[in-house]
Amino acid sequence: MEPHETAGASRGSAMGEGPESVVPERAEVTAHVDAVFATSPGASQLTPVEAYLLEALERLDTAETKASQLENALGHSREIGAAIGVLMALRKLTRDQAFDLLRRASMAQNVKVHVLAARVVETGSTDPG
Repeated sequence: MEPHETAGASRGSAMGEGPESVVPERAEVTAHVDAVFATSPGASQLTPVEAYLLEALERLDTAETKASQLENALGHSREIGAAIGVLMALRKLTRDQAFDLLRRASMAQNVKVHVLAARVVETGSTDPG
């Protein structure tokens, strides 16, 4: 998955749509299987191979979602770490004190820690906008 893509974003179809070879969503596969094999919608009359493919698509989607969440968490962690460093340098705080200040300011302003951290890196202050 490309860094700019999000899990569950339009991945096209492995059924020949678009120039890229990407994995279709489960609903697309189910609709295609229903159309090709003339099964009634929701009847789940899939062959073992089709059932395996649908399960594999679900596992892939889950893995892509988890990877995206981990990438976001890593980016947020870097922002928070940088903000802690800025607060440590400007206010002569320990790491724990700087994180506690960031956390308390985040709660007081009702903003996510990583959002406040980005602002601290830019401005050097935990004060609102």
